[in-house]
Amino acid sequence: VGFLLFFIVAFITGLLATIGVIRFARTGSMGEAFNFGAILETIGKIGWINYIIALIIIGIIIGIIEFVLMAIPYVGTLILFLIIPLLVIWHSRYVCLIYDSTA
Repeated sequence: VGFLLFFIVAFITGLLATIGVIRFARTGSMGEAFNFGAILETIGKIGWINYIIALIIIGIIIGIIEFVLMAIPYVGTLILFLIIPLLVIWHSRYVCLIYDSTA
């Protein structure tokens, strides 16, 4: 029961934190990162289902890339180490495009 509760809270926190980080980066205001009303409004404009599906899709794609590279002994780990910054930038850009779709 505790693990299930932890999973639900972590999932909801992750959904809100993603938009909160974007709001903080765009406005430079820590208060906007915790403006839960505006965060929920933004997610509502995107659409909860669309937002969750988009995050799942990007997670699956990045997970597959990481899995394939980790399956290659030694060299795969080195390649993964080198492309992690690119994956982070790609993920961030993807999430920002989702955020911008509300404008």
